Amino acid sequence: MSGDELDDPDSGPEIPEAPAPDGPDPESLGPEVPTAPGTETLGPEIPTPPDPGEGDSEVVGLFWKLVVVFNVAILGLSVGPMIVFFLGDWDLGLQVFAVGALAFAYGTARYYQFRRDRDGDTDTD
Repeated sequence: MSGDELDDPDSGPEIPEAPAPDGPDPESLGPEVPTAPGTETLGPEIPTPPDPGEGDSEVVGLFWKLVVVFNVAILGLSVGPMIVFFLGDWDLGLQVFAVGALAFAYGTARYYQFRRDRDGDTDTD
């Protein structure tokens, strides 16, 4: 290989052009590009969500109430032991942990009560 060949940029291997960021142009593919049969519908239809006013207001209210209750439970159950470990304050740590445990117990009981009542309503219908 001589020094002239190294200086010539056209003598190296051909580098392909990078594809467009949004994919290939469908017009450039042409009609001869085969497609697999049935690829027009790739999966089930996407369901539409219900209108906001259609939900049962009692269920929605209980859902958000339990979201808050379980957030308090997670906070208390996780922060209580950290207070004991990092600060060494057993009284405060146990109180925070107890609040979290009580919130968790209440939320769990209320959830299962709702499920039991809901299942009882569907059996009579």
